[in-house]
Amino acid sequence: MKTLNNSVKVVLAVLMLFGLFGSNSNVGAQYPVGNGPGIPSGQSNYVALIKNEAALLNYQYGRVVRGYMSVQSDNFDWSVPNMKNWADAVGTGAEDVMTKLLLTQLNWRLTSSVVEADGNVWLYDENNNVIFAGYSKMGFSSATSKPSFSLSPQVVPILNAVTSANLQTLDLNGIVVGSVPLQITPLGQADFWPTQANSINGKIQVQFANGFWWSYSLSDHANDVVVVDSGKSNVPFVFDGHYTYKDSDAVKGIVEIVVTETYYDPTVYLNFAEGHKVSVDAVGIIWVNGKCIREYPSELTLVRVSDGFTKVIKLTDRTATHGDIGAGEWRGTFKWNKYGLNYLPLNNGKG
Repeated sequence: MKTLNNSVKVVLAVLMLFGLFGSNSNVGAQYPVGNGPGIPSGQSNYVALIKNEAALLNYQYGRVVRGYMSVQSDNFDWSVPNMKNWADAVGTGAEDVMTKLLLTQLNWRLTSSVVEADGNVWLYDENNNVIFAGYSKMGFSSATSKPSFSLSPQVVPILNAVTSANLQTLDLNGIVVGSVPLQITPLGQADFWPTQANSINGKIQVQFANGFWWSYSLSDHANDVVVVDSGKSNVPFVFDGHYTYKDSDAVKGIVEIVVTETYYDPTVYLNFAEGHKVSVDAVGIIWVNGKCIREYPSELTLVRVSDGFTKVIKLTDRTATHGDIGAGEWRGTFKWNKYGLNYLPLNNGKG
């Protein structure tokens, strides 16, 4: 559980100071991120993503290009003809790949109906990084089993041409109380957990391949928030904090988007073959100064995958119907006041 108090305004001032000025003497003159001498190009998008958990997760959903699913058990009936307990699939985006995996015909059976098998799934990006992983208990056989996979985001490779990076945690006085090195991938990127994004008391200090140092603040905000664990839906697969809708969810031409979150900054995925109106009922459960409150977002921003067209839906009236959302794939994020902000623990910066 992440707990803050009103002293956070002091922390923001310190965070902004640290975010603008690196602590290493090699930093020298300061320039906008991505434009300073020696800073590799193409960093600005990453800098924006580490300040927005939902945007970072949507970025990850769109980067999935293949997946692998495996069913394992010590109680397989190996006499089953043409036994097959795995599947792989390629596609465009996490939802597409996961759907294809579950449509793959498997053929396996256990020796007893009182035992269960373990189902695991991994989704990969084009660089073969695992960016989502999930698990489900499986039943007696492939013919009778109805899996319900729950998938969680894994680390996100961020920035380019990185030789070292540290996740730093500040206390309420703006003092660095924890510093944890981030894993650097063979491609020179730093592994970053989505739940560390938008942490109001955190920053990343990075050294690039040419020796240049830079510090990135993880948030532009100073709000009090505590969040608790989220539940899971009873569907064939679910990405934690990710809400998906399709044509079959429409009732009389209206798709009702219902979101209740207590941990992840929620994201929305629409896949429509035809246009629909939508209604939006979203709430985030947060703690402010020791009190549990419900917060409702002010906007839902939808971006069409095919061309980047953006539609912003104002959520001033929770009973209103909004339309018309055209055919295609859409990815959405909400605009919150307090919900969605993260806070790094003060122990050693591990989130």
